[in-house]
Amino acid sequence: MLYQLSYTHRKRTGSILIGLQMATDSSMSTPRSWAPPGMTVVERLGMGSVFEVARVRDDGDRELIAKRLAPHTRSTELAAALDRERMVLQIATVSCLPGLVASGSDELGGFVVETIAPGVPARDFGPEAPPFLAASPWRDVARAASNALAEMHGLADAGGRLDIVHGDISPDNLFVLAPQTATFIDFSNATFRDAPRPAFARGRGTLPYVAPEMARNEGVPSQATDTYALAATLLFLAVGPLTDATTDASRLLEVGTRGLRLDRLDQRTDLSEHARVALASALRFEPKSRLVLASELAYELAR
Repeated sequence: MLYQLSYTHRKRTGSILIGLQMATDSSMSTPRSWAPPGMTVVERLGMGSVFEVARVRDDGDRELIAKRLAPHTRSTELAAALDRERMVLQIATVSCLPGLVASGSDELGGFVVETIAPGVPARDFGPEAPPFLAASPWRDVARAASNALAEMHGLADAGGRLDIVHGDISPDNLFVLAPQTATFIDFSNATFRDAPRPAFARGRGTLPYVAPEMARNEGVPSQATDTYALAATLLFLAVGPLTDATTDASRLLEVGTRGLRLDRLDQRTDLSEHARVALASALRFEPKSRLVLASELAYELAR
């Protein structure tokens, strides 16, 4: 099973942490040689289990995000992640996703260049203590994010629905610019209607935001499990961390398989009853009893 425990993509100085592995700036080659053609590295953001990521500047002085496969990426399955990201951004030209600026390959291999998501990761949005967000900003973020997911899930072309599934929604992969802008990043585990291959066979997303059946390695990511992951992210924003800071990987997996506790959500009486009921419905343990449509979640959160 492949679980992405954390993925932080920041504009400020730092690193990317994925699967308990952190690589600092020294893991990357020199700025000029690493950057895609016609670009220079502004800031090295680091290396994770799939991608090396950097903030770059193009000839027009735009700052952008560039991604390459990490050097240790060996399997065909992981190597397909860069193509998956490129293809999703190519077909989904909407404001709730980064815009695809360039893609190609050079002597270092393939690369994707995309616009920088506005705002900050949801993980950084607010004080680090429950209640994580006060009622008014939480409502703004919840509505913006659920509407963004509904828009992405509903995208269609002449051939019908695109059936895009993000596959790894978490507080690190949702960027927020209050009050109305939400952007999803990192489509390495995404899939869609005409995808030439499925998402990672062992990819299940970021614990503890994955649906329990995903944590149990049952089934594959779907739009329904995207809705669960967004609801878990919104729960995090409403009540604070969903696990103790010292929780290890095995304990995190245990939390994921049994589902999330909602008792602290009940204590947020400053949130509307509609919002609390909708969130609880989207986080039910049994898939058949859940609220599974992002559009329905967005509707309930807007009431």
